[in-house]
Amino acid sequence: MLRRQELSHDAHHTLIDHCGNSGIALLSTPLDLPSLNFLTRDPGLDQKKLG
Repeated sequence: MLRRQELSHDAHHTLIDHCGNSGIALLSTPLDLPSLNFLTRDPGLDQKKLG
């Protein structure tokens, strides 16, 4: 059910760029270890939301 709500890696990059250009800090919640690794390594977000 939650998979339909997930953003693709490309969508994350687009959103991160848009937020950065707008001065907005983006928070994204990883739901598994591969997602956490992606958010930590690939786009290089400064902050992550864990829940």
